[in-house]
Amino acid sequence: MATAVMMSAPPPGGTPNTGGGPQHRPQVATASGLLAMLTEPSPLLVSAALTRLLGCVDTLWHEVAESLPDLEAIAEGVSSTGVSSSGGESGEAAEAGVVPGLDESSRQTAAAIASRVYFHLEEPVQSLRLALEAGDIVAVGSGSGRDDGRDGGSGREGGREE
Repeated sequence: MATAVMMSAPPPGGTPNTGGGPQHRPQVATASGLLAMLTEPSPLLVSAALTRLLGCVDTLWHEVAESLPDLEAIAEGVSSTGVSSSGGESGEAAEAGVVPGLDESSRQTAAAIASRVYFHLEEPVQSLRLALEAGDIVAVGSGSGRDDGRDGGSGREGGREE
């Protein structure tokens, strides 16, 4: 018996390569490539890696945990003169994973990533410290597993009384 295969045209905005759905980046299977980009000298590459890491840190936090010292160094940043906050020269800062020239948004993103990793490692003090450094970036991700308090403290989804 022959089976008919039905194919339809993709909806507007979709392409045959994405199954007709909206175009978006594929899920990251491993963070190793993005973590390697954190040591690049280009602030643009580091910023792009941080943005992608922020989207996958909640599923790949165990891999990202190995780079916590680098993320914290990026979050602390360096001054525009090339002297790090600890007083080292820019060459030493680059070896430690700090990229001179990163903007405040990239440093906040690094702090948010590190905060989420510490959250998964059940280190609330470190997580809170870095979340405060991250500013508004922490509130952007909704799938972090953190309790936002909207259920009124009942521990139930939606805050409904039963």
